[in-house]
Amino acid sequence: MNGADLWWVRAVSVQDEIASQFRKIRSSLAKVRALRDIIRHDEGQLRRDAAIITYTRLIDDLILRLHALDDAGAFERAQRMFEAETGADH
Repeated sequence: MNGADLWWVRAVSVQDEIASQFRKIRSSLAKVRALRDIIRHDEGQLRRDAAIITYTRLIDDLILRLHALDDAGAFERAQRMFEAETGADH
């Protein structure tokens, strides 16, 4: 593979990484929802405490993944796409 082909490999791997991050975020969000239910409604203190710890770790991981997506330009691309679909200028 020559140097001219490398831009495409990098672009594909970045797109694959962005897609992977989105899948992981969706999975984490599902877990966070379930944990939030346990935290709010479970009467077992140990179970609630464990849920709070896991919830906190997942939120931290979500924030890191969101930063990675932002650094990769995913939000700008998504915003441009949505604006193009709606015809919005801002």
